[in-house]
Amino acid sequence: MAPVIRECQTRKCDCFIIHSKQHHSEKLDFFSKLDLPAPRYNLNVGSGGRANEEYK
Repeated sequence: MAPVIRECQTRKCDCFIIHSKQHHSEKLDFFSKLDLPAPRYNLNVGSGGRANEEYK
């Protein structure tokens, strides 16, 4: 997605990033490593199983 985001910035498209934080690790901060803007929204989904939480 990094090339798409950069092209949107170049074309001055009205867009923003939403980050689910699914499979997220602070060690892998790809936003800064790829010189991308910070996400406007973080959903904080996380990585745990969610299939049966409704039935607990």
